[in-house]
Amino acid sequence: MSSILKLDAPHYKQSTDYTCGPACALMVLKLFSKISEMNRRTEFEIWRECNMMGFLGADAFGLPLTLLSRGLAVKIMTERKETITMERITHKCGDETSRIVRYELQFSYDKAKVLGADIVFFLKHLQN
Repeated sequence: MSSILKLDAPHYKQSTDYTCGPACALMVLKLFSKISEMNRRTEFEIWRECNMMGFLGADAFGLPLTLLSRGLAVKIMTERKETITMERITHKCGDETSRIVRYELQFSYDKAKVLGADIVFFLKHLQN
């Protein structure tokens, strides 16, 4: 029999289609008493901290920065260093924006490492 850990986590409904990551971060921060209240102002404060581009949302290295900066330990599990594909960015925004975003992704990754994030890369299992 496996043991189940049940948390009394607070609920916050994201206020837009593109703030799912910040809404989740709000719930985690509230659960661990790192913020006093969950509201739209704080949701967008977090969105600004971790957002690459409005319609692409937060990436796996940008979103944890808001948790790390507020004193939480973070473990990032991802398949690759680029969590938002450059092809997707180039298609949506063009080459110049793609170069800027590549720099920002590297910056987020490096900052997460400096702030102490435990980053684990894993290989995707291929199905035949």
